[in-house]
Amino acid sequence: MPRSGPKKLFSPRACGIGGALLAGGLLAGLVVAGGGAADGAGRAPAAADGLPHTSVEVSSGGCGRGWRHARPGTQVFDLHNTSDVAAEVYLKSPRTGALYGEVEGVGPGTTRQLRVRLGGGTYAFMCLPDDADAVTGPTVRIRGGGTPGPAAAPVTEHDLIPPALDYQKWVGRGLDELVGRTGQLRDAVARGPRVSRCRTAR
Repeated sequence: MPRSGPKKLFSPRACGIGGALLAGGLLAGLVVAGGGAADGAGRAPAAADGLPHTSVEVSSGGCGRGWRHARPGTQVFDLHNTSDVAAEVYLKSPRTGALYGEVEGVGPGTTRQLRVRLGGGTYAFMCLPDDADAVTGPTVRIRGGGTPGPAAAPVTEHDLIPPALDYQKWVGRGLDELVGRTGQLRDAVARGPRVSRCRTAR
């Protein structure tokens, strides 16, 4: 195997890579200075819809990865599934479990968008791959920023017990009424021929 030497290091390919790295470094310097697509606070660039977009990974090993610079207000998360199975994605409050957004059926290798309005508080993405346990990503904190959008309260099995009991009682009352009406109908059918004879006699 030939050894690397100065000629190898200064090949056109190496120079091209070095030039690209140099250009990338200069661009990063301009962005930090405030002259690029993002500002010094790390806000995501605005897309054609006028809203800031943030790319977020969807997978069992990297759920929520990519959301580093949290900001308040209306924004869009581009959820990219890097795994080989479909997944559901939820944006929730780690403290209360309230859900601020969800996207179902994010296929392998695809990207789906989630538009939300966020305010001050803590948030985290939860990924639920098919035939696997849910995985919660890192917690992200937003300081200040007003009121977030509407959230759905979490529901547990204990929360479902009272309405389930009420439903059973309602069904029971309905069955009792149905049995009574069925008896009335049976009696009416049984009396039917006699009523017909009486009408014929008249």
